[in-house]
Amino acid sequence: AKVAQIMSQCDKAEYLMYDMGMTFETQSNNEVMRFLSYIKDEPANVSQCKKNKYDGSVVFKDPEGDIKMAMEFNVLNNCNRVVYEIDGKKISNPLSEYGIQFFNQVLGNRPPTPQPK
Repeated sequence: AKVAQIMSQCDKAEYLMYDMGMTFETQSNNEVMRFLSYIKDEPANVSQCKKNKYDGSVVFKDPEGDIKMAMEFNVLNNCNRVVYEIDGKKISNPLSEYGIQFFNQVLGNRPPTPQPK
């Protein structure tokens, strides 16, 4: 509930995929709240996840451009989690199948990695 309260004030999401050097952003509160709807309200199964290793991050900003919430996530290599902090406590939740589809769609649109010569 606290996350929803924070994110309802935001109108911009900036995504960064670390190893791919890929960034993209959305600019509407609907998009911010849609991302929130992808997060399941249950603990993530982190057995396949590497400790402190994430595929990317997302920050949510208010209309003034201030960061109100930051999350890191994993969507690759059988690790599915979104990690964020509320009241000094780290929370790790899985993404729904729609959240996974969202990232698969984004990653499907990425340019091919150049092959070394």
